[in-house]
Amino acid sequence: IDTEKQAREDADSDLQTAINTEKQTREDADTQLLNSINQMQTYVSAPGAGIKANDPSAAAQNTSTLQQLLDAGKTVFFPSGTYYMSAALYMKRGCGIIGENMRDTALIWITANNGIIYDLEYKAPHTYDDIYFTIRIESLALYGVGAINGAGSGIYIRNKTWMVTANQNHEEYRKIKGDSYALECRNSVIRDIIVSGWSIGINSSLYIAYVSIINAFVDTCDLGIDAKFSDSELCNIVVTFCYNGVLCETEANKWCNLAIKMNGWRASYDATHTITGSIALNLYHAKRELFCNTEVQESYANGVVVQQTSNNIVFSGLLLDANGFKVPAGSEANIGIQILGGCYNIRGAILATNKNDVKCQRVGIYVSPDCGNIDLQYAEYEQQISAWTVGQNTCRSITTARINNITKLTATNFTNGADASFASFDGRNLHIAIHGYFIADAPKGTKFSVASAFGDVPLAGLPGNVFRDIYLYNSTDNALVPASYENTTASVIIQAPVPAAKQINCELTFDML
Repeated sequence: IDTEKQAREDADSDLQTAINTEKQTREDADTQLLNSINQMQTYVSAPGAGIKANDPSAAAQNTSTLQQLLDAGKTVFFPSGTYYMSAALYMKRGCGIIGENMRDTALIWITANNGIIYDLEYKAPHTYDDIYFTIRIESLALYGVGAINGAGSGIYIRNKTWMVTANQNHEEYRKIKGDSYALECRNSVIRDIIVSGWSIGINSSLYIAYVSIINAFVDTCDLGIDAKFSDSELCNIVVTFCYNGVLCETEANKWCNLAIKMNGWRASYDATHTITGSIALNLYHAKRELFCNTEVQESYANGVVVQQTSNNIVFSGLLLDANGFKVPAGSEANIGIQILGGCYNIRGAILATNKNDVKCQRVGIYVSPDCGNIDLQYAEYEQQISAWTVGQNTCRSITTARINNITKLTATNFTNGADASFASFDGRNLHIAIHGYFIADAPKGTKFSVASAFGDVPLAGLPGNVFRDIYLYNSTDNALVPASYENTTASVIIQAPVPAAKQINCELTFDML
């Protein structure tokens, strides 16, 4: 009995010791986090610390001094001016770089390096080292020497445990990190910045989460943003004059007010940088991405490409304007949005504009046959649509409106208004509706063509059973008009005379599958 009693007392004592140890560990972690936050609130003046403005010869000393301040966890304030740097700057939790504003404060790298590298590293469980990493990069411009001169990334957010310790091996990384894979950038601030002249403007590694980037202008990079992070928010982002705009390779990010304009640019093209190879917005094996108010405009070649089994993507307002304007007409690399490679569950409301001899989206939208469950509300203004390019797959719904090209009929005497013709695709059937009237009497046998609604698909190669139904109605006299459809020329043939000025409504249905 005494032995059992002593054993129980010892067990109770061990348990209490473990509880006290855990309590102290958590209190220490809380204190550590509070100290880091307090450090961020203490600014150090860059000129006061010896960092010189407007002096390229001070680049090496500036870099050394600034790195020492960052290593000490300081937040450094840069008044208006240009500050030259000679090597990459490394940031850790609790430090920051803040300028007067992004137009008046600039950090310029004079050699081919990365700009700012933010290393997140997993250290130990039960401490904030494994979750919260707090920094500030705010109100300044970061200029590199240019991608063609060897510049790296302007801002590089890295999971050092993944990049170095685990050697980018998923299994090894998860052995180290356990079930909670991503390191979190909660409470970090990256906002009001210009990033220009880099190979990658804003770069990231896998297993990074909760990045927040607000009010960023990225230009003149090989790739504007490489988004490998997840569960992050990016708001008010402009990417322009880059070769490729935005590459999204992970999941669960929210993009709000994203403008990607005039991308495809490069000072000199080579074998790996052809005009036709550029993509403004590339979703590559992306999942659960939300895009609100996104504009992809005047890309040299491809506008939006969704590929490699990307899924559960939502575009809440996507404007496609004049993409492919540097590519010769007839090229495949000037489509507004392409959905390829087994993608599924894609939703969105899309407006495509600006089709003319100079600025040309050859086709507004293309969905490959191996994609499925695509539900898009799609409208065009004065632009061609190839409804057949979204056919013969498992799309749920493509709805289009104001397809002005199908109003240009071959019948000499037929006319209608700009808003009088429509087309829609419901996942199986292509519907075409044409409304107008003949300005002169139309005899039996009069033809008019709807071939332009099929885009680039050779009409003569379509099987005869594609056509399902035709409905031709004289609404002025409230009478049906006998008509037939000629498959080889995609023409409607009127089988009875129609007097001039009679309102004609023609509807055709085609089975896409």
